[in-house]
Amino acid sequence: NGVVEQTRRHAAIAALLRVPHVVLAVNKMDLVAYEEPVFDRIVRDFATHAAELGLPTFTSIPVSAAAGTFRVGEEVTVLPSGRTTRIAGIDLLGEPVDMAFAPQSVTIRIQDDIDISRGDLIVPAGDAPAITQDIEATVCHVADQPLTAGHRVLLKHGTRTVKAIVKDIPSHPGRLVANDIGRVVVRTAEPLAVDAYADSRRTGAFLLIDPADGTTLAAGMADGSGNVGQG
Repeated sequence: NGVVEQTRRHAAIAALLRVPHVVLAVNKMDLVAYEEPVFDRIVRDFATHAAELGLPTFTSIPVSAAAGTFRVGEEVTVLPSGRTTRIAGIDLLGEPVDMAFAPQSVTIRIQDDIDISRGDLIVPAGDAPAITQDIEATVCHVADQPLTAGHRVLLKHGTRTVKAIVKDIPSHPGRLVANDIGRVVVRTAEPLAVDAYADSRRTGAFLLIDPADGTTLAAGMADGSGNVGQG
C-alpha cells in the first residue's frame, strides 16, 4: 500500500524523539511477487518524507509475511475440529474486501455452517499446523516454586487455556527452579494446533500457569521436530 498515514506519523514521532537509527520494514512483498521496483518506489517515497522531517539515514528491509493472509474463495480448515470450508466473504470496517492479512480486525464469512469457538484457529487448508496433545518445548521457569515432572498446570495457548500435566523434564533432573531454562514435555487434556516457535511466534508460544492461583510458572517455545510437539 506504499507509505501510508500511519507510517508518516511514526516517522514524525521518531524524528521528534531524535531516534538515531531507523529501519524501514517494507512488509507483504510476497503480495507483489517480490518485485524490486515496488520496493524501490516505497523506499524513495519514504526517503522524501524522511528528508522533510530531518530524519537521520535509515535502513530499508523487504519483509515477507509467509502466514496470516486470507482471500475470498480460499479453502480453509478450522482447528482443532479439522472441518474444512471456504471463505464466502471478508468485511473490513463494515466494507467488503477481497483479502485480509494480520493484524487486521475483520469479519470472515464462511460457506458452511461450522461451529467455531473462541480459541479455534482458521488456517489455509493446505498449510495447517499439526494437532497434538504432546508438546515438547523449551521453557523459561519464572516462578519461585519449582516445576516438577507430574506437575498439573494450565497451558495458555493464544486465547485458549487447557488443563495439562508436565510429563517429563529431560534437560534437568526432574525439576526446574526459578530462572532455569530447560526442556519439557507437556501433555494437554485437549488437542491444540501448535506450530514450531521458529515458524510462528504467535502459535508456537505458550504459558504454563498455576491452576491454584493463576500465577505464571513458565513461558514456553514449542519445538517442531519429531512426533512430539510436531507442527
